[in-house]
Order: sequence, then structure tokens, then C-alpha cells
Amino acid sequence: MYINISISMSMKKPYSADVANQKKAEMLSEARRYVKNAKETLKSTDIIENALYTDVKYVRKAAGIAYLAALEAIEAWMMGVGLIQNKKDKPESIEAYQLIVNQMSFKNKVMNKLNIAYETLHIAAYYRKNRTTVNMKLGLKAVEDIIDIIENSGK
Repeated sequence: MYINISISMSMKKPYSADVANQKKAEMLSEARRYVKNAKETLKSTDIIENALYTDVKYVRKAAGIAYLAALEAIEAWMMGVGLIQNKKDKPESIEAYQLIVNQMSFKNKVMNKLNIAYETLHIAAYYRKNRTTVNMKLGLKAVEDIIDIIENSGK
């Protein structure tokens, strides 16, 4: 499959370093808000014997929100290094996000977590209606790790 996305790390930053870092911080804050919202959404359903959520509707909603948090964090990194200037420039597929992650100096850490978030939240919980607590905890942890890694990448 051919993915039409141009990635250039030598691209001129559209913003000063301070503005780019400010935008990155705002987007990472938004990603954290998404994770918080996903966790709150999960509280809307009961847990059966510490293993399954009772209402798949809330699990799917929480999974979708949490997965978007992972993508938002990657977009924050892209904004910080000048790969995108606004939300319209964001990648359109998981393969495109994976290509972006491969450009990161800390790609191994993020790629593993992105794949976990994609498989557990986007595919298993959202599309296949998996409602296990283990699956959701693993996915949410991966998203939180992505945000932390990207947040600490500028330090």
C-alpha cells in the first residue's frame, strides 16, 4: 500500500521555538483532557467480576476518545517540530501516523505504545466491541505513556 505523505525533518518551522512549544504544550494538555474524559466515560458502566464492563456503548465511546488522545499527542510533536502548521495538515491513517513516529528520535518507545493503543482501543474495543477491563487499562496506559514521552521529549 502506498501512502502519500511527505515528511521532511528539515522543514522550516512556521513558528518561533517559543510559539511552537506553546502550541505543543496546549495540544498535549488537550490530549490529557481526552484521557481524563475517557476514564470518566468508563465510570458510566459497571464492572462484572473485575473483568468486563457491562455496557459496551460506554466502552466504545471511551476507547474512541482515548485513541484520539494518542493521535493528538503525536500531532503535538509534529506541531512542535514544524511538520504541521494546523489541524488540517494532520495524517489521515494509522500508517501515516506510524511513518511520522518513525521520524522521532525516540521512535521505538512511541511506536510500541501507538501500536498497543491502536490494537486495544481502536480495533478491539471500538470496532470489535471488546469490553474487558484488562484491554482498556492496557490501552489507556499506552496513551498516557505516549503523552508523557512526547511531553518530555523537549526537555
